Amino acid sequence: KMVTTRRQAAAGSGNGDAPRGSRTKKDSSKSDVAGRHPDHVEYEFFGPILGPIGIVVGLPAVMFGLYGFCGKHGCVSLKPFEIPEVNIGDRAISFEGFLVYLGWIFGVALLHLVLPSSRKLGVSLANGKRLEYRMNGLLVYATTLLLVYALVADWDWPQKIGLRASMLGYVYDHYVELISASVVCTLLFSIALYLASFRSKSVLCAKGGDTGSRIYDFFIGRELNPRIGSFDL
Repeated sequence: KMVTTRRQAAAGSGNGDAPRGSRTKKDSSKSDVAGRHPDHVEYEFFGPILGPIGIVVGLPAVMFGLYGFCGKHGCVSLKPFEIPEVNIGDRAISFEGFLVYLGWIFGVALLHLVLPSSRKLGVSLANGKRLEYRMNGLLVYATTLLLVYALVADWDWPQKIGLRASMLGYVYDHYVELISASVVCTLLFSIALYLASFRSKSVLCAKGGDTGSRIYDFFIGRELNPRIGSFDL
């Protein structure tokens, strides 16, 4: 009876040990803080190694493969089975391809920042904050289409109104160069974001993105909602 009384007194004063269940709940609430890996991880995409590597390597391979299987050099034939000979040569990668790709990316980002938009708050995060988002994706898409059509339009009014296919054909003619630029840029950008997620222990990590498996965390995205100011990266 004396032992029971002392335990009750300790619990009432807050000096006793917390029950095991409540201690586990308290620790688990900090699982979104950088550096605290969860005890149990359910990997997605056949992770943590084979799936992420397969997707990171496989998707670019598919894009290059589609060009190899069918293009202006010819297409794969089943009867008789024949694979066309592809000679990419100097067209595999070029400085011009990088300029065009980056110009497109920064152009779309600029439209997102300057065009009118409504503002919406996202869901509550683990730190209690809600991020604000600019909602103008449809307007950016429509503006992009109008700009493309304006650049390639043939306004020989009233004799002719049409499109100059030669400008739109640039993507077709420089397809491999643009693919190479996109693969290199996105890979470098992803590596930079992954390394930046270690800049502080207060970085809010994505659920499932801080497992301790570097390949899997890189693939999923370690930091939750990385952004510069109000611009999402």
